[in-house]
Amino acid sequence: MIDSPMSMALRSRAMRIWSVVLLVTATTVLGPFVPVATATAFAYNCDGTSRASHHIVTKDFTSTPWYIKDAAGDAAVRQLAPCNQIGIDVPGAQYDEPFVWLASLQAYNNGTDDPYIVQVGYARCGRTGFLVSCGGTPGDNNMYMVYTDSDHSGGEIHQANWYNGGAKLKVGDRYRGRLSRLTSGCGIGQADCWQICARDITANETYDCTTIDYTWPTSNGGNLAWWGAETNNYASQMGAAATSADFNMDYMQYRSSQAGATWTVRTDLPSCSIHTGPSYYHCAITSTVYNADTLFAFTELH
Repeated sequence: MIDSPMSMALRSRAMRIWSVVLLVTATTVLGPFVPVATATAFAYNCDGTSRASHHIVTKDFTSTPWYIKDAAGDAAVRQLAPCNQIGIDVPGAQYDEPFVWLASLQAYNNGTDDPYIVQVGYARCGRTGFLVSCGGTPGDNNMYMVYTDSDHSGGEIHQANWYNGGAKLKVGDRYRGRLSRLTSGCGIGQADCWQICARDITANETYDCTTIDYTWPTSNGGNLAWWGAETNNYASQMGAAATSADFNMDYMQYRSSQAGATWTVRTDLPSCSIHTGPSYYHCAITSTVYNADTLFAFTELH
C-alpha cells in the first residue's frame, strides 16, 4: 500500500547511543522466515550499561542534489520486552525502552547528523514505579505511539498523545507512521513544518497528525531515511521474541523533494546483520508484496 498525500484526514541522541551501517549491496533473497523455537519470554535485569543495537534499513541521498522530504512504513505491533529495571536514573542502562521505528529522517550538518532527526514509531517503557514514564510514555507494559516533538533535540522521544488520545496500541494490529515536510497547511505560527502522522491500518483508520517546526540546515528534508527495531540494553528484547509472531516491517517508503517525485518502496533490500551486540539478535529480509521488501528482527532467549 503506497502512501499518498491524499490519504491524510544516524543520530547522536540525548541519552541514547547508536551507530548505523549503511546497507548498499543487494544479495540473495531469503526464503520464508521461520522463527527459531526457543524458550519463553525475557526476564533479565538491565546490565547497567547503555549499549544500543538495532537492525536497520536505510535510504541515503547524499550523492544527489535532492533531499528526502517524506518517509513512511508499516509494522504489526508485538509485545516488546525491556530488561528489568535496576535503577531509576539512567535510561538504557538501568531501564530501557525498546522501539520499532516506522519512519525516521535525518539531516547531515557539516558531516554530522547531530542533532537533526525526526521519528515516529511505537515503544514500550520499561521504567516502573508510581507515576513514572519514559518521555510521557507510561510504564504499564503496553505499547504506545511515540515521536520526536522537536527536529533538533538529538532524538528526545515522547508519547504521541495526538494519536488516538494517547491510547495504548492494539497488539497484533498493523500500524503505519509517516513523516512529511510541509511548506503550507502547518499549525498557527508555523511558516513551514514537519507533519507527523500515524494510523491503525487493521482498523481502517485515517491518519491522526501533529506538526512541529522545521529548523534543519537542509532546505527541504533529510539526507537519510531509515526504518528498524532498536534497543538500548543487551538484556532487552529487540523486535519480536523468537517464539512470537513477527512484526513484518514493510512498505518502507520515501519520497524525494524533486518536483513530481512519487512514493518509492524500498525493495531489493540487502541481507541484514547485527550492527552491534551479541549473536542472539537476528534479522532477515524476505519478500512480501515486492522483491526483498520486508524486514524481520527477532531475539532468541538469552
